[in-house]
Amino acid sequence: MTSLIESIEKIFMIGGLGIFLITAWIFYFLGALKFKSIREFLLFRYQVILGFIIFTVAIWGLFSLINPPNGFPGWTKQSINSNLGGSIGSMILGDSLINQILRISSLIFLTLIVIKPKSSILIVKFIKIIFQLLRIMFKKIISNYWSKNSTNKSTPIPEYSTNKSTLIPENSPLITKTVDDRSRSTSKSSWGSAANNLGYFVVNEKEEQKPHQEILSEEKSEGTVSDFNNQHNARFSDPNEVDTDPKRQNQFWETSPMKDPIKNTEEITTTNTSKKKWALPDVSLLSSASHGGISPEEISETSQIIKKTFAEYKVEIEVEKVRPGPTVTMYGIQPGWVRKNRNEKTKDENGNQIISKVEEKTRVSVDNILRREKDLALALKTPSLRIETPVMGESLLGIEVPNPNPSLVALRNVMESKIYKDFESKAALPIALGKGSDGDEVVFDLTKMPHLLIAGATGSGKSVCINAIISCLIMERTPEQLQMVLVDPKRVELTPYNQIPHLIEPVIVETDQVVNTLKGIIREMMDRYRQMEEIGARNIESYNQKSSSKFPYIVVAIDELADLMMTAAFDVEQSICRLAQLGRATGIHLIIATQRPSVDVITGLIKANFPSRISFAVTSQIDSRTIMDTSGAEKLLGRGDMLYQPIDGTRPSRVQNVFISDDEIKNLVSHWKNNPKGFKPQIDIHTIGDPIGLQSNIDASSKSDQLIDQAIAVAQKNNKISTSLLQRRLRIGYPRAARLMDELEDMGIVSASDGSKSRDVLISS
Repeated sequence: MTSLIESIEKIFMIGGLGIFLITAWIFYFLGALKFKSIREFLLFRYQVILGFIIFTVAIWGLFSLINPPNGFPGWTKQSINSNLGGSIGSMILGDSLINQILRISSLIFLTLIVIKPKSSILIVKFIKIIFQLLRIMFKKIISNYWSKNSTNKSTPIPEYSTNKSTLIPENSPLITKTVDDRSRSTSKSSWGSAANNLGYFVVNEKEEQKPHQEILSEEKSEGTVSDFNNQHNARFSDPNEVDTDPKRQNQFWETSPMKDPIKNTEEITTTNTSKKKWALPDVSLLSSASHGGISPEEISETSQIIKKTFAEYKVEIEVEKVRPGPTVTMYGIQPGWVRKNRNEKTKDENGNQIISKVEEKTRVSVDNILRREKDLALALKTPSLRIETPVMGESLLGIEVPNPNPSLVALRNVMESKIYKDFESKAALPIALGKGSDGDEVVFDLTKMPHLLIAGATGSGKSVCINAIISCLIMERTPEQLQMVLVDPKRVELTPYNQIPHLIEPVIVETDQVVNTLKGIIREMMDRYRQMEEIGARNIESYNQKSSSKFPYIVVAIDELADLMMTAAFDVEQSICRLAQLGRATGIHLIIATQRPSVDVITGLIKANFPSRISFAVTSQIDSRTIMDTSGAEKLLGRGDMLYQPIDGTRPSRVQNVFISDDEIKNLVSHWKNNPKGFKPQIDIHTIGDPIGLQSNIDASSKSDQLIDQAIAVAQKNNKISTSLLQRRLRIGYPRAARLMDELEDMGIVSASDGSKSRDVLISS
């Protein structure tokens, strides 16, 4: 029995109360094998479990601080010097006091980081504040000690001084010149310690007889602050001159910009940035795609299949022109003739009557060619064909046939083309869109659009299109010329641009911030209109020519409109329509994308104010008609294949959108991040005070309170009340009157509903 007790006590001496902690965790993990709720918590909240395990280790170490008088458990003489944590707890805690504090605090800090990582930021800030307070206290102690030593050396306290010194009252006129001299030669703390507390200034006769320069040299040798004296002597040529500015009597004041962070920093920033210019990124940062596409043999073979297929249905055609594109190849079809022979009676030279055959030709109807679209798709083994007319500037029908091996259109290839280079010098906001089905580069100026609406199903290429447009803009325009507001509810598409200087504010990922941002841009737009009115400018181009301060263009890009319309449909629609209607003259342009082109997302007002549209592949013909007002988008191939209809286009054209990779975007962002900064006009789209949405809520709540009070007044004047009565008296609609009636019922003013009958009023006037 004694050996058993010694064994148990030995175990407790090694583990201490930590044995119970380990036992509790063992039972918890065994319970996880049996109970589903514990197992789910262990799987999905493993961070909390790991944090409590670390906290258990800290508690185990704290047990070692408790030493019972007879040891633990104290049954034998072996445990006289043992503690509640055991030898393991002593190892966790450590020997010295500093070691114990550091280990326990580190374990608790690690517990908080594991359980809630965001709390680590607050803890670091708290520790930083503590260290700053300690540093300030340490500096204060050192400065007081230094000032006492310097005071004892230069200005002894009167009651302990043995030399000839004079005590002069503080308000005496005799000290004016002396105080001015000493304020130039000593710091604020060197003469304001002990003697100043007594209400006197100490004036040493020997020092009073010394010249000004000798006093300065002596104080430098005694180790007082000399930088201020040098700055003061450089600032004032006359040592007896008094500076009347109270700010300059501070010993830390000087004319350098480091001492005046509010004013001088802005002056230096303006001066430096005005001299420096932004460096545009080089096109070499982008990668060039390999040229592929369709071969001449494949073009010839497809032309023969087209001609043969129509001939089988007795439709005569000729393939006049072929223009290969990156994704589809356009075949220009010339409609043939419908030939008919009829017998006609004629006379020969001798006057004899003969019967001859006469051929009659009529042009093949376009409808006959369009009716054979599915037959042609079957013959070409392709699921998607698109026929349009006329094309290529001639009387030809265009048949767009997908290429067996589509080629990639790189942004760099389009930007290096002659069409883009000629266009870029004339456009304010040039954008390289892609290549058309005829192989020509497609470019446009965003200021002429003036807004762009993009739609398409998931994975069709909307986000790549927006990334390509933004990348093209930041490659051609500096932050002085162009600034942006990006909205990305998906958090992953536009957030890589967070470090470019073109952004007015970081990429917005929270949908509840979008309304305030849009209304802030509306305020900026109206401010621009007021400034343009003052100088008589009609648009941003004329204003920038007449004014010395130029307006930068503002581009607002929204990656997913449907997500915003689900949260605040009315405010978002109102703000977007207002910007679209009035923003063009002030240089504000919108780019909006959505994957759900339905009428509740792309409303009639939004659609009317966005004449330029792009449609990628959609799921149905209804979506195609919603976004493009015509069918055809449902037949697109995806992966950048689009229908593009500009503001001046009579019908949509097929374009293969340019592609830009994540590495190319990183190169552009790195260029703007690492290159020297230039001048950037500051645009503030936020106002000081209550948020915009909060003010509207306050107005709505106050209006609701007024209606409640009026409804109560109506109820007090009548014995019975109904919803229709509230409608007539308050001049409101049925839904609002019904809600008021429900509120009156909840307040106990009217009785419960009894069908269509009027309700009894339970209170009297």
